[in-house]
Amino acid sequence: MLALAVILTASPARADELLPVPPDGPAQTQSAAPTETSVHTGPPQCLHWTDGCISCTRNDIADKPVCSNIGPACQPAEIRCIQGEPSPGKTDGKTP
Repeated sequence: MLALAVILTASPARADELLPVPPDGPAQTQSAAPTETSVHTGPPQCLHWTDGCISCTRNDIADKPVCSNIGPACQPAEIRCIQGEPSPGKTDGKTP
């Protein structure tokens, strides 16, 4: 055991000498648009959407959405729009 201690202290090696440092990769640029849509933000031009766990709705595109709580064991799926913004000129059938 003493011989091992002498050998280890006689030739100190630093970690950076033993493990080569990988070269720097190309600089990553950040894109202006996010790659994913948050379920709490919602897809553009959508009034009601879900990911299978959380359901969000808003009365107008300019409004902030109101979302339900997520279940404890829910596995979110891809966000899908259930109700899009009504087309201009179309009525909802409730107003004359």
